[in-house]
Amino acid sequence: AWTKISGAGAVTFGSQTALNTTASASSDDSYVLRLTVTDNAGNVGYDELTFDRDTVAPVVSVGGNQLSNSTISLTPSASDAFSGIASYAWTQTSGSPVITFGSPAAKDTSVTASVDGSAVIRLTVTDRAGNSSHDELTFTRNTSVPVVNVGADHTTNGNLSLLTSVTSANPIASYAWTKTSGSGLVNFGSPSAMDSTVSASADDSYVIRLTVTDSAGNVGYDELTYLKDTVAPVVSVGSNRLSSTTISVIPTVSDASSGVASYSWTKTSGTPAITFSNSAAKDTDVTASADGSAVIRLTVTDVAGNSAYDEFTYTRNTSVPVVDLGIDRASNSTISLTPTVTASNAIATYAWTQVSGSGTIT
Repeated sequence: AWTKISGAGAVTFGSQTALNTTASASSDDSYVLRLTVTDNAGNVGYDELTFDRDTVAPVVSVGGNQLSNSTISLTPSASDAFSGIASYAWTQTSGSPVITFGSPAAKDTSVTASVDGSAVIRLTVTDRAGNSSHDELTFTRNTSVPVVNVGADHTTNGNLSLLTSVTSANPIASYAWTKTSGSGLVNFGSPSAMDSTVSASADDSYVIRLTVTDSAGNVGYDELTYLKDTVAPVVSVGSNRLSSTTISVIPTVSDASSGVASYSWTKTSGTPAITFSNSAAKDTDVTASADGSAVIRLTVTDVAGNSAYDEFTYTRNTSVPVVDLGIDRASNSTISLTPTVTASNAIATYAWTQVSGSGTIT
């Protein structure tokens, strides 16, 4: 005789009074079933077994889709409320790269793709009652590094604005601005943004790097040289000039760091109009339109934007000296000459010469 000893549902035996039978339960539960056997002498024996009826499949979650440039590790969640998990099976259901599982029959596994591309990965979980369920994710392998362009090198006497371009096949995960060389401290306005400002604590040449990491773990970077220069050029145009004609000016100019970018000759004051043969060159000729004085300035600007200047006064004077030797002389001996000279400028030289006469004048 087959009987149910315990369990919530109703149990139906196919042949309740036969040695062998079938048993079915009306609801999921753990049932104790007994077979009682009585012989012709009235002796009774029995045995029992537990019949777990379980029609509920396991609950499986493999998580979201994965994007990586290398092997990934999967640690899914799997549970079974009643009979317990019997097996795990990882498989590739679609996709072009060949997928290799580190442990295809374990709950947790590593997943490696043979080439870049996408594949659908499935974990099938089967419980002891034979119920199974699965969950899937798409694993995309992409090894393309971001292309980063931080632009040309910069020279400045102040802060620098960095406007970059980044091209990536995958979403960007992070940006990181760093200094790779240079003596001073460098401060970035937004060290973890694509665009930033940069300032340095001291004049020097700095190499600045932007490192970009995409969501697959690929890393790309680009660098530029940032030359900070706050020292102005040194300029000397020499002393004041006095001339009756055009003058040539050859100044001395030096810049210790970034180098000279431009020269500019200008007249800052004075009555005569001034013409420069090349107002944007270091050396130039200066011509005044009329007699008079003018202040001439040379402004020198370096590549970093620092500027300095020097000036001199150029006086044009075309008035000739007035010389009076006095009256003609007749003498039988040496004569003394005491001329008078009137000049608007300082006298540079005197020179006595014999213009005519047969003898030699000493």
